Amino acid sequence: MTVYEFFASLPAVLGILGFVVFQFIKNHGRGDPATLKIIEKLRKDIPERFHNRPSLDSKQLYNLLSEDNSLREKVSEHDFLLLQQTLKQQHISTLSVYSLCTLLFIVGAGLFTYQATKSEPLEIENVGISSSNPDAGGLLVDLDNVVVQWRASGAPEDITVYIENIETNARSKELSVRSSTGKLEFTPDDYSNLLVNRQFLQWNRVRAVLQSEDHSFYSKEYKLHVGLTVIAVNFGEKIKIGAMIDNSVVQRYDFEAQVVAWKKVEADTISIGGDISNGQQGYPIENSESYDWGRAKIAYLGPDDTRLVRTDVVSD
Repeated sequence: MTVYEFFASLPAVLGILGFVVFQFIKNHGRGDPATLKIIEKLRKDIPERFHNRPSLDSKQLYNLLSEDNSLREKVSEHDFLLLQQTLKQQHISTLSVYSLCTLLFIVGAGLFTYQATKSEPLEIENVGISSSNPDAGGLLVDLDNVVVQWRASGAPEDITVYIENIETNARSKELSVRSSTGKLEFTPDDYSNLLVNRQFLQWNRVRAVLQSEDHSFYSKEYKLHVGLTVIAVNFGEKIKIGAMIDNSVVQRYDFEAQVVAWKKVEADTISIGGDISNGQQGYPIENSESYDWGRAKIAYLGPDDTRLVRTDVVSD
């Protein structure tokens, strides 16, 4: 029985207890049949001895008979034994009622104290996944760090957090964190094992899972989109621009991109690129060493959603 179930049943228990106590007091108040029979006999035989005793309970009558032999002789041995038995039963009944009342009081006080002082169990709500990269524009892209967020209440405890592929049940790296922290960041290396679909413009169905000591808490389903990296590599006499997924060129992918580099000593730039077919293309360049490739930028110009594309420039 839980604490709430006990308190829900407490009115019924108290009602039964009150009825028992009422019957107990009622029966004791009017006297038991053996006591009444003996008192009636004695009042009839020796009325003067009970003139100043308008009422007697079983114990008082027993003490009176035990102290006065003349009265004792007026009562049969059978009736006296009945009186003794009645006293014994009354004693047992009294102890039972008092014990029951004491037990209920102790249990009720103990449960109330436990309920008032115990810690609330951990509850986690509003579990969600978001991208840490503002360029994602609200999408989850598998080239970015992703953040699992939640709202916790109750007693804090250490929990395990991971991302799960809903289709394969594969799990990312499991990370431990205090529940009160409210968020945890995963790098692409932490969850790359989940990425079954590897075609650009596709996605993997994932969710976040938070595991406490006793419960699991789940986010809703999210689309973790397959991201595209457009990279420009400077080989000195040539720049090569390519579209990559998992360090491999995306064959048969046509796109447009431009690389811009600034000269080291002059306020001048060079722009290289254009329409690129079949995933990659090389462009010749003269005097490559005169440009500051550390500041060079590459821009993806379409045709697809730029939120799914990340860019990089690499120079030997």
